[in-house]
Amino acid sequence: AVPLGMVLEGEGVPALVPVPGGPAWVRGIANLRGTILTVADLAAMLDLGTWTQRPDARVIVVRSIEPLALGVDAVRGMRRLSPGSLFNLDGALPDQLTRFVTGIHRDGGDLIHTIDLPRLLDDADESARRSGAERITGLLSDRL
Repeated sequence: AVPLGMVLEGEGVPALVPVPGGPAWVRGIANLRGTILTVADLAAMLDLGTWTQRPDARVIVVRSIEPLALGVDAVRGMRRLSPGSLFNLDGALPDQLTRFVTGIHRDGGDLIHTIDLPRLLDDADESARRSGAERITGLLSDRL
């Protein structure tokens, strides 16, 4: 789950144009009603595999510095998560997720992981900058 305040809208997956040389989690760019969005693979950003565009797949347009949409398998709706439904995270998650998951909630029979979306986006942005800087440095050293 992501905080509702971070979500601008949810849509079906628009046509994607690949971005050669971009970070592995960038699936492409898309034109959504005149706005060019970067479409990111949320599963890849969380190191959980890759997003597969099934018929019920969606993109969630989120608040960020640049226009950004997250590709997800499906949207299951909105829920109000009460503080009393929060579980302790100690040892409950793989290491790569502990930085980005703020809690695990029980809602009926479902376990819902809440994601610190600003932290995840900052981390992905920093990683992309580092890999871009390394790529440029590598090109320069090859030419020198």
